[in-house]
Amino acid sequence: MLRAAPSPLESTSASLRKVVLAELKLPSLPRKRVPAGTLVMGPETATESLYFVRDGRIWLYRLAPTGEQVFQGELGPGDSLKCPRMLCQHECHAFAEATVDTTLEVLSKPLFDHLRRDSMLFNQILVPELSDQMADLDRRF
Repeated sequence: MLRAAPSPLESTSASLRKVVLAELKLPSLPRKRVPAGTLVMGPETATESLYFVRDGRIWLYRLAPTGEQVFQGELGPGDSLKCPRMLCQHECHAFAEATVDTTLEVLSKPLFDHLRRDSMLFNQILVPELSDQMADLDRRF
């Protein structure tokens, strides 16, 4: 199995999580345990949450026209998984699959929307993280 280089965004994702907890005045977020092989996100899956990987691994890929999986990246503890549908109402063409039993912390869409609307600090971390992820994806392609 291919393995991605350590994400340069690990620290920003961890910071995003800290901002979420501080801005919402919460000690933690609800957790969701997903077994290995579970599809967490996909084109047919309406993902209405932002996820922070607590433990485990998430494999990110797309399907080539031939049906082959094309590696996009791997998420591990401290990383976050964001669905384009939730962020900007765009179609999601990527798949996110747990490669091992994984624990995710869940930021619901209503809380995400509240933070996007009302927290300048949340947006100051989210926007550069998204830009860095797009640039990283562009470099790989």
